[in-house]
Amino acid sequence: MPPHESMSEWRRKFKQRDDEFRVAVEYHADLDAALGQMEQLVNSGDGISGEALRAALVKARAGAAGLDIHLRNTGRPSLYTERCPERARGLAQRVFDLPELLELILSKLPVLELLKCYRINRQWNHAIQSSANLQRQLSLRADTLDGHFQSVFRGRICGYSEVLPGFGTRAFFSTHRALSSYEETLPGNEILFKAEFASTSDYFRMPKQIGSRVRRMFICQPPVKELRVYLECCRYNFTHHAEDHDRPSATVTNDKGLTIGDLLDKTVEMLDAHKFCANAEVFMLDDETGEVKNEVSFRGTVVLKEDDPMLIEKREKEDARKRELQEKKLRRQYIERYRTAARLEKRIRPCQIFRSSSQRLREEKPKQQHEDKYEITIYEQSAGWSETWLCLQGTLPELYGGLKDHDTDEFHVPNNKMSAQHAPRPFNGTEITTGHATYTVSGT
Repeated sequence: MPPHESMSEWRRKFKQRDDEFRVAVEYHADLDAALGQMEQLVNSGDGISGEALRAALVKARAGAAGLDIHLRNTGRPSLYTERCPERARGLAQRVFDLPELLELILSKLPVLELLKCYRINRQWNHAIQSSANLQRQLSLRADTLDGHFQSVFRGRICGYSEVLPGFGTRAFFSTHRALSSYEETLPGNEILFKAEFASTSDYFRMPKQIGSRVRRMFICQPPVKELRVYLECCRYNFTHHAEDHDRPSATVTNDKGLTIGDLLDKTVEMLDAHKFCANAEVFMLDDETGEVKNEVSFRGTVVLKEDDPMLIEKREKEDARKRELQEKKLRRQYIERYRTAARLEKRIRPCQIFRSSSQRLREEKPKQQHEDKYEITIYEQSAGWSETWLCLQGTLPELYGGLKDHDTDEFHVPNNKMSAQHAPRPFNGTEITTGHATYTVSGT
């Protein structure tokens, strides 16, 4: 939508396009009916040139098929299905007359389409209104069944909503870059929740009047009861860098759970109160009116249940982060020990963190039902002679562990060589170099 085009003009063009599509669908239906009559005449054989009529029939059918493909590819499916035979319409009505089947069918629709179904007829309106499942799907009723986090706006991390243009919600495991750098990862079962309307410029002018059903929608499930309000004009202190972090301007609360209507009313209230805010920077002022081009956002925390999939994912990421930090710490300690030993011309054992990492990978990797077993013979080569030094049997992880246990020095494998640790199977001629000699791997 171009910036100079108003929302009403855009909606008018959108409706005009749909009306033109409906006319094209009617033309297609008339053409199809006429071709059916021609086909009946051909089959009757009452003094009509069959060959010529059949040729015209083939041509007309081809044109109808092309029009059909065009309509399917260019129009919305919901508009195309408006053209259906009377028999199919009757069969569909018989299905819709069963409340259980109607509820099941409606539950497969996205939220925006489900909202439109309120206006189909009284039967559909009553079916949606009386169904607890559909009401929860529309976020019009608090979810007390599983209590898992969800949002009506396309999942836990999304952009602007199709239900309400210019509105979006997000959920984070921890603080985002846009939030304070002093805040740490949220502890326990909490996640960070963010909701905001788009900028109040002409391009994304937010609606001040929305439908009653959309106003009653919870912004997330389980419903959050309190959020902090942030305004762009008062969010940062641009003069004193020591206080350069998020500062909430107000809070919005609802004991039953915050809805879109609550956030919209608070947004309009805060924009009017800070229309000429003294804290706003020059680049935030409108060149013509002098008003602050402000943005309002809402942030808070949501407490999740123990079995919530999002909480499980959060814990897995936290555990991975802790393991990574621990390994980095051990590596730094090993590097310091290695440098100290090098200065004293001493040798130290390899860093155990590398071995523990390989062991953890072997434990996390699903065990195969039938792991291949190999035999490796290691020959010690020195001064033109070779002697059998070690013979091992077992799976690849076992063989690699055995090699580590029998060698007191750190392995050094050249980049152009492959070791038993990395190779999919032992390769004859693989060289392993230690501080004493070079070992050649052979076997099957």
